Amino acid sequence: MTTDLGDGIALLDLRINEYFTLNGVGAFLWRQLQAPQSRAALIDAVLAEYQADPANCASDIDSMLGDLIAAKLVEVR
Repeated sequence: MTTDLGDGIALLDLRINEYFTLNGVGAFLWRQLQAPQSRAALIDAVLAEYQADPANCASDIDSMLGDLIAAKLVEVR
């Protein structure tokens, strides 16, 4: 379950009754993930929306995706 918090998003994992919050770029990335996306497409979307160093952007996205995958909030196909 998710709810919009203005510039952020709250996610509720019903399996473990734990909340996760995403703000700013994290919320933007979550919205991009509502449809299947490649890693490259996610990086391109963030770079188009925000001024960021491409290498740092890729690293930050990899970290966030790793956290979301570990929490079983996203699925890799």
